[in-house]
Amino acid sequence: CYKLKSVTIPKNVTDIGEWAFGYSDSKDGINISKISDFKINCYYGTAGEKYAINNGFDYQLVNGLPTVTGFKVAATSAQAVKLSCNKVAGATGYVFYRAVSGKWQRVGDSKTNTFTDTKLKSGTSYRYAVKAYKTANGKNYYSASYPTLWTSTNPATVSFTVAGGVKKAVLNWSKTNGATGYKVYYKTSAKGKWVGLTTTKSLTYTKTGLVKGKTYWFTVKVYRTANGKTYNGAFVTKSVKVK
Repeated sequence: CYKLKSVTIPKNVTDIGEWAFGYSDSKDGINISKISDFKINCYYGTAGEKYAINNGFDYQLVNGLPTVTGFKVAATSAQAVKLSCNKVAGATGYVFYRAVSGKWQRVGDSKTNTFTDTKLKSGTSYRYAVKAYKTANGKNYYSASYPTLWTSTNPATVSFTVAGGVKKAVLNWSKTNGATGYKVYYKTSAKGKWVGLTTTKSLTYTKTGLVKGKTYWFTVKVYRTANGKTYNGAFVTKSVKVK
């Protein structure tokens, strides 16, 4: 029927014969021609979609691609967030989005189910989403819905100073963006075990009761608590000789 411009093929159809839709024949039944502007409405991964692709017809997925599952944060650093998700069968790739001023911004296209968003601000919360897509006949078809998640970059490394006093060491550090608090550690030898001294929101700490003339090693670690998870910054070690 040359006047038939579209069909909707149910998902329970398992097989479609050759030239079943989108073609018309001449009166003598010999010459078969493709109907222009013919469109198929079908479901993802079904015989209807396969027929549309194999015959080069424009088609629309009734339910879109499946929603991506297993969306999670694979790793974080001070300037980057690595995301991953479960693979969607038949997908060409995945599009990752980040919320910017309340609107979704496309930040990455990946042929694999992972993506790393870089050049981010340390100690900052971010919201992400992902959709799978499939390319067929020059068009992209996307998941109808998408999962979202909140995460944060790690806080930056603390910049601190340590000065030796009389049987004590005085530590001072600058405020770190997004920090919830700071943890101070020390050890009595270069290869010794770190010992926790305090967890504080202050920007200074004094360790007393040290041995005169002895060298000690100190570090300050910053941590950030966001969305029920703790993110830790990297750290540096500094030594000081007590007077």
